[in-house]
Amino acid sequence: MLEERVASDLTAALLLHGIEVVETAPAVRAALRAGQRPYPESDDHHLNPLGYRLIAAALAERVQQAVPAMSHEQARRGRGPER
Repeated sequence: MLEERVASDLTAALLLHGIEVVETAPAVRAALRAGQRPYPESDDHHLNPLGYRLIAAALAERVQQAVPAMSHEQARRGRGPER
C-alpha cells in the first residue's frame, strides 16, 4: 500500500538523521477495529477530533516516558526535578 511505503520511507529517513519517530497509526487502527471513527464520514482523509486525540495520547505517553517526572510546583515554576 502506498501509504505504508511512504510512512516506512519517511520513518527510515528520520531515524537515519537521529530523529525519533512515534508510531501513532496503531492507535488509530485499534480505534477502527473497536468500531470507533477517527476519520470523518467523507472523502476527507484527515482525522477528526477523535483521531487527533488518539495521536495526542500516543505522543503524550512518549513524552511522559522521556521527560523525568516533575512535581506540580516544579512545573508551575518552569523547573525540572532538582539533581
